[in-house]
Amino acid sequence: MASKYLYNPKNGKMTLRQTKGGKRGYSAVTSEQLQEGWVAALTNGNSEMRGGIQRLRNMARDLERSNPYVVRFLNEWVTNIVGSGYTFQSLATNASGREDAGARQVIEEAWEEWKKPRNCSSSKDMSYSELKALTERSVARDGGVLIQKLRGFDNDYNFSLRVLEVDRLDADYNVNKMDNGNRIVMGKELNTFDEPVAYHLLGDHPGESYKRHGKRRTRVPADQIIHRFYRNRAETSHSDPLLTSAIVQLRHLEKYEEAESIAARISASSTVAIERDSSMPYEGDEYYDQELTPGGKWELEPGEKATLLNPTHPNANYDGFRSGVLKGVSAGLLMSYPTLAQDYGGVNYSSLRESKLNIKALTKCYRRLNVENEEEPIFRSWLSTAMRTGAIRLPASNFANFAKSSFTGAGFEWVDPAKEINALKTELEIGATSLSRAVKERLGVSLDVIIAERKRDVEAFEKAGLPVPVELKASSVAIQSGDSDMPTVEGLLNVKEQADTYGVGVRAGMITAQKTDEENFREKAGLPEMSPEAEDAWKEDGGIRRPITLQSQTAFEAAQEDIEKE
Repeated sequence: MASKYLYNPKNGKMTLRQTKGGKRGYSAVTSEQLQEGWVAALTNGNSEMRGGIQRLRNMARDLERSNPYVVRFLNEWVTNIVGSGYTFQSLATNASGREDAGARQVIEEAWEEWKKPRNCSSSKDMSYSELKALTERSVARDGGVLIQKLRGFDNDYNFSLRVLEVDRLDADYNVNKMDNGNRIVMGKELNTFDEPVAYHLLGDHPGESYKRHGKRRTRVPADQIIHRFYRNRAETSHSDPLLTSAIVQLRHLEKYEEAESIAARISASSTVAIERDSSMPYEGDEYYDQELTPGGKWELEPGEKATLLNPTHPNANYDGFRSGVLKGVSAGLLMSYPTLAQDYGGVNYSSLRESKLNIKALTKCYRRLNVENEEEPIFRSWLSTAMRTGAIRLPASNFANFAKSSFTGAGFEWVDPAKEINALKTELEIGATSLSRAVKERLGVSLDVIIAERKRDVEAFEKAGLPVPVELKASSVAIQSGDSDMPTVEGLLNVKEQADTYGVGVRAGMITAQKTDEENFREKAGLPEMSPEAEDAWKEDGGIRRPITLQSQTAFEAAQEDIEKE
């Protein structure tokens, strides 16, 4: 049975009735009248973008130039995904798979040196942090960016990068089948498995006024180009801007705010209108435009009357309309409304924390895409070129092991750090997380870096002859919490390590347990003092407890006698 709305002209009502002979289906597509104007054609991603991708990019760039909300989104997006850059840690190993500390230090120092402007960018005026921010901004705004890898470049590492706007790919250059069996989709040459084989780049940007090469294209092998974009459909080789779903609403809001501002300005200027009676007909251009100024005065001709205009602006519904539009826009831009609109009026701790958790999860996903599709390919290309050309003196035969690495983004600050730290302490105590993971997620660096920095801090105090702060001492385990001393998580971890080592020594017969040992561990772990019964037990044992693997001579002789008797 199918349903259909029928209109009754007598009472002006529409009635939903069932008709015979209908087929089963989705209500969204069977309602012919309500969805009559909805055109949804069957196309693939490439076909959709061919007709409008350039227009979308131009519109997104225009909004970036004039719309403060788009500027806010792009700045926030780049800050979250890239920030000040990723922290690099070499995980290089030798041929046998063991940690190679020397190679790690060489690679890490060389990578930091290469990231300076004179090395990393072909223009030699852009640092690696700026380059990363530019590429991520281009992907969000334009739907993609091209990064050209220049091997053999004239710098200390024989490798550099050149950032090109995605417009260099000729969107009008399409070949269904080439002689070699490949096809070209909007300037991108693909094989039968849609693997990029080459990029056909325009000699000049199509928007350049003073062209040197015109429309001439150059075929660049795919191993020299990184085409960064966020894929949103299968079988597509390009993508649209992240702004696409919000462009129309952002444009409407921009023009609405402009109109409201003009109307409010006119209202604030106390504009007047000149009325004429029949004795003073209008005769042409004898009156010129006069500038509106607050408190201004006009000279009137005989027979003219000035009427004060009082526009009702700013509109009382302005804030509500603006916030309503921006809430929808923020959903399309993958960010929270308070952040986009800078409106924290109705925000509390719980809602702000929930928002930050959502942004954190989203950021981690897109950071991983950035690392996998851009950061790691650049690093591997740089390292292979530097090793092959001798800029880094490491054996090229072990490249696969030397290329092992880790890239970590900046940590996430919390709304209330004290609450989050207390929660983290609980997680560590119950074993729900590790200290290494917690440090990496919160600070964006590895635990090794923190340990090395703390060690240098202690050495600096000792070298200067100053007392080392108790917080930096490895043996310090207590911090003030109200009126009582409580062990820190770090202190508990140190005590556990010491206790494990101590226990192994006792069981192996290398250490004889003493009463003072127990007193020391109780103090470090924040446990209460020994009970009278424990004190008596130690006295009975003479203040020591011999390891079970060792026996005194008297005990050995007594055991032998027992064996002989049996």
